[in-house]
Amino acid sequence: MTLGTPDTIRRCVVVLGLSLALAGCGPSLLQMRGTLTDSAVCCQRLSELPYSTLSPGESTVLTVGPPAYRFEGGKSYFAAYTVPALAAPARLQVESYMQVAVTSPSEETPYVFAPQLLLLDAQHAPLRSLPLRMRRMAYVPVTEFAVTGGLGWKFVHAVDLEPGDGVRHVVVHTTDALMVGSTPIEAPAARKPMRAEHGPVGRLRVSLQPVETLLDAVRIDTVSPAVITLTSLSSRVPAAPPRSGEARAVPSEPPQTLPWMDFREQLPARLAGVVRHPDYPDVDLRAGLLELLVRHPNVPIGITSTGGVAITAGDYQEAERRHQRWREDPARYERERPRDRAGDRLHPLNHIEPLLGW
Repeated sequence: MTLGTPDTIRRCVVVLGLSLALAGCGPSLLQMRGTLTDSAVCCQRLSELPYSTLSPGESTVLTVGPPAYRFEGGKSYFAAYTVPALAAPARLQVESYMQVAVTSPSEETPYVFAPQLLLLDAQHAPLRSLPLRMRRMAYVPVTEFAVTGGLGWKFVHAVDLEPGDGVRHVVVHTTDALMVGSTPIEAPAARKPMRAEHGPVGRLRVSLQPVETLLDAVRIDTVSPAVITLTSLSSRVPAAPPRSGEARAVPSEPPQTLPWMDFREQLPARLAGVVRHPDYPDVDLRAGLLELLVRHPNVPIGITSTGGVAITAGDYQEAERRHQRWREDPARYERERPRDRAGDRLHPLNHIEPLLGW
């Protein structure tokens, strides 16, 4: 696979300090996997892993590599951290940057470490294992290139840690199942589709950030009994221009603005107030919305009375039609409402997953 022209790749690699690889000295992805297979494991128990301390407000950039450990999902290199008992929610975020294995001046293989998060309690007993959900890579700002050694794309894997949830240690690793995969790279200028292979090593940025610093506030606009819009506000992110087809709903009453942490706490009650006839009881709408608001500040997200998500003007119109049908005859609405996700334009996952790259 070639990322653009050889000259383009060479310029990128020189900027990133990978000239040694251009000389043909870089190991291939196959060689990297062989090294992992032959590598001795460092420890027999999770409690024996070498843990670094990661406190709220801290961020670290590292190359994940030897030593290895044999996890439940397979042998993997890892990064392990101890986090303090939290007094307030904090977001643990792992950004895994695409790398390139250059085995000759004309052959390059893009690859990325696909992270899985293992959350442990104070006694190093597993609490939760969180697989990577992203199905496409996010583009990174050019300012991150030199720091991370990446070539423009990354995975973003995040979880909010709550006070009292018992998490005291975090291990970032990958699995046998993840390592055999690959992920599309969205590059409009590319002449052919590109993919990044999943490799055993990679370049990571691991951070623990107080949740209260992620956003400033959330504006709530009541458009009608059928739909409200939520817009997260951040002084650090400029307002996004309207996208083609995006709704410009006119609120039916003055907007309400809540501080971010107040909104986060009140969100379950807010959803209960607007979702009058839920069509998607199996979807964790709260979790998806919070992630959308954090990842897409200043972009209005519509929540419908069905528990669906509205982005375009057509979505808002469909929300109004469904709400009216439900008001006229709830029993008939229940019999006739869409059951097929593929044909349901309001299904929350049809918006949440693409917008988050899940």
